[in-house]
Order: sequence, then C-alpha cells, then structure tokens
Amino acid sequence: MSSVIVIGAGFSGVAAAIELIRAGHDVTVLERGPEVGGVWRENTYPGAACDVPSAYYSFSYAPSPHWSRVYAGQAEILDYLRDNADRFGVYRRIRFGADVRRAEFDETDNRWITTLDDGTSVTSDFLVPAVGQLSTPVLADLPGGESFAGEQFHSAQWDHTVDVTGKHVAVIGTGASSIQIVPKIAGRAASVTVYQRSAPHLLPRPDFRLTRAHAVLARRAPVVLRAQRRLWQGITEGFTAALHDAPRAREAVERFSLGFMRLQARDAGLFATIKPDHDLGCKRVLFSNTYIPALRRPDVHVVTGMIAAVDTAAITTDDGRRRHADVIVHGTGFAAGGFLDHVEVRGTGGAVLSEAWTDGPRAYLGMSVPRFPNMFLMYGPNTNLGSGSIVAMLECQAGYIRQAVDAVPDGAAATVRPEVETAYDDGLQARLEGGVWSRCDSWYRTEAGRVVSNWPGLVREYRRRTATFDARDYDVRPPLPAPSGTVGLAGTV
Repeated sequence: MSSVIVIGAGFSGVAAAIELIRAGHDVTVLERGPEVGGVWRENTYPGAACDVPSAYYSFSYAPSPHWSRVYAGQAEILDYLRDNADRFGVYRRIRFGADVRRAEFDETDNRWITTLDDGTSVTSDFLVPAVGQLSTPVLADLPGGESFAGEQFHSAQWDHTVDVTGKHVAVIGTGASSIQIVPKIAGRAASVTVYQRSAPHLLPRPDFRLTRAHAVLARRAPVVLRAQRRLWQGITEGFTAALHDAPRAREAVERFSLGFMRLQARDAGLFATIKPDHDLGCKRVLFSNTYIPALRRPDVHVVTGMIAAVDTAAITTDDGRRRHADVIVHGTGFAAGGFLDHVEVRGTGGAVLSEAWTDGPRAYLGMSVPRFPNMFLMYGPNTNLGSGSIVAMLECQAGYIRQAVDAVPDGAAATVRPEVETAYDDGLQARLEGGVWSRCDSWYRTEAGRVVSNWPGLVREYRRRTATFDARDYDVRPPLPAPSGTVGLAGTV
C-alpha cells in the first residue's frame, strides 16, 4: 500500500481518489475550498449547466437514473459528485481548507513533501495534482475599471447578494458562461449589454426534461443508461472526427451552425453582428437554444467596439459612446494554460515545474513530467476536449495512475524518460499544428501559438493509449542512501 496526496476535490480529484481507494492505497485529498465540486461548486451563476449530456458527463461505473434533464444544471451535477464522493469513501479522506503552496520531492527517501499555506506539511509516496484547467478566473482588463462604483464580479464568483432586477447589467465576453447568463437575466434586468470581442459558433442544444417514467425504467433496466452513454459518446466522437479529419463534414457542420444562427437571429443586422469570423471548431463551439433569442429583446444589446474606458457608472467604447452600467459581469473565462502555476513544485536536481514549462505546459499522456518522479497529473496538458466528456478522459487517467502506483515498488521513484516524453509531445504537436485549433487565437493556445489544453484525437484513442502502464517508459530507482549522521526530510500533519 502506497500513500498518495491528491490536490483538489473536483471531478478529477474525486475520480483519482475513487480509483486509488478501491485499489487499497492510503489516499489524502487536500482541498482548499469548503466542499467537493471544483468548478461545479464555484460556478453558481444563473443558468450554470453542462454542455455535455449528463448520461455521458458522469462516471461510467456510477450512472445515475435521477437526472432531471438531458443536460443537467450546476446544482444537480454538484449533488452527483458529492453523492459519489460519499458512496466511495472519498469524504473521509479529504482535508478541507487545505491550500497547497509548495510540493517538493525528497530524493533521499523518494517522498513528496507537500506544504500548506499555514506552514504544515504532509509526506507521501506519490503526488497527484488534480487542480483542473479551469480553476483560476481571469477578470477583463478594463481601463479605469477600478473606478467603477457599482458591483462587478467574475461569473465564477457570482455575488448572489446583488439583485440584478431593474439594473443595467454589462456582460463582458461571449463564452460558455455568458451565453448561459444572458438569457437568465434578460427581462429581469432593466437592460443587458453584451460586450463581444469574438462571436462564437452556436449549435442547437437538444435539451428537455426527463420524465419520472424514464427514471423508473433506468433503475429497473440499467442497459438504458449504458445505451444512452454510448449514444452520446458516439455523437461527440463523430463531431470530433468531423472537426479534425473530415474537412467536408466540418464545413457542413459550419454551414448548419450559421444557418441555425441566422434562423434564430431573424434580423440580418443582428446576424451580421454575431456571425463568427473564424473556422468552426477553432474556438470552443457552444450549444444554446436561448442565447440568440435573448439578444433579439429590445432591452438587450450587443456591442462589438473595444472598451476604451470605465468610469463610476458607465462603460465607454472606442467609438466614443458611453453606456450606463450598474453591474459588470466578467464572463471572461479562466487561466486555462496556467495549470499548477499557484503551487511551487520542485522535482529532482532542483527542477522547478514552472521553469520546465516556460515554453508551455507539456506532459507524457498529459500526466508525467521528466524530473518529477511519482507525480501524475489529472486533467493535465493536452487532455481537454473540444467535444466530448472530460469525465471519460479523467477515468482513463485515474486508471493509469492506479496502475502506476500499483507497479512502482515500495520506496522507489518512477520518472518518465525524457526521450519518451519528447517523442510523445513532438507527435502530439505535429498533429495539433495541422488541426483546427491552430487556425486562430483561443484559450486552447499560449501566446506563442502552442496548443497546450486540448487532446487532438478521439477519447477512444486516449483510452487505448492509457489502458496499460508500461514501466519501460519510466526510469525506476530505489531511495538514495542517507548520508551518515543525517536524516531525510519529514513532514508533519
């Protein structure tokens, strides 16, 4: 039995913990928040929901017959994750309020020393950072934004003490959060002004309420849930294949998207304003039946001009027009390429993870980094999906990590071979350079143009490549003998 520290108790941390606990390992989960849930705990804005059907956005070994809709909302997803954390014994392994600041590998005894913000530390044989790619909100850099006298907050930090009823609300950005927020507050607010920098491609969202009869049938015949999962997996895999491997199919989907948007806009002027200027799939494709109809409302406005200034009560764009605002909502996404940038991670020979990733995060299979032994990332570099369920990817990673922890002898350290990681990354980047995500700027890429977030293939390919932990890809060494008269580093809990 090995000891494992998992950092984070979102979907990825819970997935890793479940797999390792079931294998009999000693697992401690360090969670800086007060509850499990990760992004589903933090994102409580109006309309928050998943854009992957719930039958697929769930653990394959824990299907739920209780979803109320095809696409579940935030509260239901959070309840699902809490229920499974409880069911599989994860809760009793979690230390809440544990904000990790530093993790250092001790080469003498091949153990990780993880230090919290209160100065306490804990040692473990393995380290599994599971902090996700979408955990650090990024606020818009608004000229004069600090002078605004009204309320302003990020969508992931929604201030529920602020009632938008009768107020003039400015929504900055047109990403996945904004297109869910705008339809929910339009009509309540006196006005909603959407500041659009880049218009997204939209596709219809086949969402509807699931009946009680469906829940009864799903409980009595689990094959129904398995069939639904396979159906949505096939649809999303087909969409991914169209984006990357079938130009004509991708062009057909793009024509369909534009036709859908034109039909919903009804007005040629509105459609011209919200028509994307990039290839479909280059940026995240969004799914909504309600966003464009909300934009048709007389009290909702889309502004494409650059924000030039913010004063105490208004936003002025580069055309000189000043628009009143009582509330500013930053729907501006997350520092997706930062990964572990809020934790100082040190490996062998003084290696610092942030320095190793100067040119962009990279890891073998998205999990293993040379010079960082016995460390396996969940939801690491190049494991995000442009289409499909990240939960399916997390299951692959959790299974691989469990095999690795099982395989490494007690007290030994396994480090991915640099040549293995380099060959893997070279092949990955070659595929990505020729793919749709390299055709425009997006949160998938660094400023230098390197795609660091997304996996270029299908989920089934990733599942195949992570199905077996191959020790030949790693250097495995026993602990170094401690110098005479000294002791190794130790931590206290």
